[in-house]
Amino acid sequence: MAQSKCPIPYRPDYQTNKVSDEFKQIKCILVNSEDKFRAFLQDWQAHPHTLAGFDLETTSLNPEQARLVGCSIAFDKYQGYYFPFGHRFGQNLPLGVFQHLQRVLESFDCVLYFNSKFDLGMQQAFGHDHSKIKDYDMMAVIWNWDTNLFMPSLKGSAKRILGWDLTTYEKLLGQSKVPNLSYYSPVDVVQYAVLDAVVPIHLFCEANNTFLPKYRRPVLLDNTLVRAIMEVERRAHPLDHAEMTRMAEDVQRRVRTAERNIRYVLGDIDIESNQQITQALKALGVDSGKRTATGQIQLQKNDLTALKGTHPVVDAVLEYREGRNLDKKLKAFQTSYRPELGGCRLPYKTYRTPTGRLAGGEESERNTYFGKINVQAIDKSIPQMFLRTPADSMEEYNGVVILGQRYTPLHGEKDHMFLPDEQPIPEGGKVVEGQDAKDNLRRLFICKPGHLFVHFDYNAQELRIPTNLSRDPIFVQAFQNGEDPHRKTAVMMWGEDAYNALMRKRAKTLNFSVLYGISPWSLAQKMGGGVTPEQAKEYIRKWWGVYQGVNEWARGVEKHGMAYGYLKTALGRKRSVRGYFEQAQEMQALGKKMALEAKRTGSAKLLAEAKEMEKQGWSRKGFALRTCVNTVVQGTAGDLMRLVLIKVVQHIIPKYGEDRVQVLSSIHDEINLSVSPDCLEDAIRDTIEILHWTPPDWPVPMEIGMDIGTSWGEMFPYILTDTGLVAA
Repeated sequence: MAQSKCPIPYRPDYQTNKVSDEFKQIKCILVNSEDKFRAFLQDWQAHPHTLAGFDLETTSLNPEQARLVGCSIAFDKYQGYYFPFGHRFGQNLPLGVFQHLQRVLESFDCVLYFNSKFDLGMQQAFGHDHSKIKDYDMMAVIWNWDTNLFMPSLKGSAKRILGWDLTTYEKLLGQSKVPNLSYYSPVDVVQYAVLDAVVPIHLFCEANNTFLPKYRRPVLLDNTLVRAIMEVERRAHPLDHAEMTRMAEDVQRRVRTAERNIRYVLGDIDIESNQQITQALKALGVDSGKRTATGQIQLQKNDLTALKGTHPVVDAVLEYREGRNLDKKLKAFQTSYRPELGGCRLPYKTYRTPTGRLAGGEESERNTYFGKINVQAIDKSIPQMFLRTPADSMEEYNGVVILGQRYTPLHGEKDHMFLPDEQPIPEGGKVVEGQDAKDNLRRLFICKPGHLFVHFDYNAQELRIPTNLSRDPIFVQAFQNGEDPHRKTAVMMWGEDAYNALMRKRAKTLNFSVLYGISPWSLAQKMGGGVTPEQAKEYIRKWWGVYQGVNEWARGVEKHGMAYGYLKTALGRKRSVRGYFEQAQEMQALGKKMALEAKRTGSAKLLAEAKEMEKQGWSRKGFALRTCVNTVVQGTAGDLMRLVLIKVVQHIIPKYGEDRVQVLSSIHDEINLSVSPDCLEDAIRDTIEILHWTPPDWPVPMEIGMDIGTSWGEMFPYILTDTGLVAA
């Protein structure tokens, strides 16, 4: 859940008020000769091999391009060593010494890193076999301390927790405007580099005395996840380059056509200016009936979509905007695609979202190892119905064949569908839902040649988790009896006689929205069909009344968040909410103070600002309350996905071999595999067994859905039975 803008700064859960120069006492030793290296080995052999800190300095974030500049090791809180290997100036050690340091690292019971995924990957690129290194990522510890902090940095953590104001990498390079540390002599960077190894030891000691003893389980989970994510990131996700090129050319052609049509009607206008487009459409009599805060006509995408067909230029504007947005996304695919890989690598941010959901896709421009595709922002294409028949039938329509079944796209309305040549649907086939091929970016994510794309996702995960945590008797009974929970809600809300497809759809919207604090206005917009905010408000009230178990559990979660300032997922991950409630209280208090001042001075402007501040305070409190429930449910879902991803990488890949099974991606509650046909059923059976894992005290098990196809955008539902795979 994204944080809303707030005038009161967020205060982290743990932050020291002291400013300390303790780091100046640390002895920073430069090891740049054979004699000094022998002295280091003597120190190492004399020191207990319990805890060490380690860090690398490189010329690039890309392990395929980076050169090793140096590394630092510390096994004492007040002493560390820097080993230079690739400085352009000064004396360096031979690279053979770096290989010798692998044995040093392997000797310790625990080696502390800060962002171990990066350093371990670089060590591997520079020739280290890190399989025997007992790594521990302090970044995982610091993030778990307060998960609201996005990708905590080493220097930022040192300042916030230790009170050490250390020189950052950007500041160090900015002083001389050089691209990396290799342009400095080893003498000039020894303190900077050594502190990168020593600081994790100090942070570990501080965390071990405060936060860590109670939260070792989620930290251990995240540390185990590091190597699983490294395995997923290491292998490129195949992309369909030919389809990508065809789609880009088609989109650019449509954008040019739409632009010509707009200019033909509206003349010389800045098409990128929403204000100019709105004024021009207003002059043509186009009006959505909605107004912005300044009283102007509101013509956002949803408004224009509702007006589609009322004027040709409206359709052209829609086509232009949708095309430009699609073209931008396609450019990310084109720049990310690497011919030698047949696709691109997808990065994962394990410490990015406060709830613990894995964030995959985008990477900074500095890191060319990964692609720049924001996978999470690629939605499903609009649904399309297909006719499923045996593979040896309907061959004239060239439908895609998957596991002996042919899928032919259909056209027309739901109750009046036709084959591509306008022929009626023959008897004997089954109509199933898939994704429309047009503008379907998911079709670009393909599997390895000769493999099948296998997609798993959790069914109704965001409803099953709160059912298990609340033990709501109605939902528990529905799931245990194999009932449709959305049908159950529809009947409970509107009665058996009123039940139909529309009521089920509305019930599904309620089930996935009310628990997470949706407003009546937003619910009315989601439901559509003329539902008013007043009706939506009544639906919300009635839903909470029907599901008393969920209601009592949710209120209890909110009370715990307000009273104790934090919440925990089912697997024990903590998220602080104290800062959000403090922000709300301070804003409300500030609003009241401003109101008193406005009353004393008679300032109408200040009074308006005071009311707005109080309003924002109440809004912030609402955000804090929604965050409480969302954290427990989404956080538990995120922990489950982390756990199963580890198991899939640790068990499925070694069992079948990386040439036969590859983890392609993991997005939210999905995991996608590329699987060879010769092990398809066995690999699927083993994967489903892993994904079905449910905490032993939960009354409702997790349920898995599966689709199989040629790509992420061309796949169809299948089930695994005792006799094999069957089209659903």
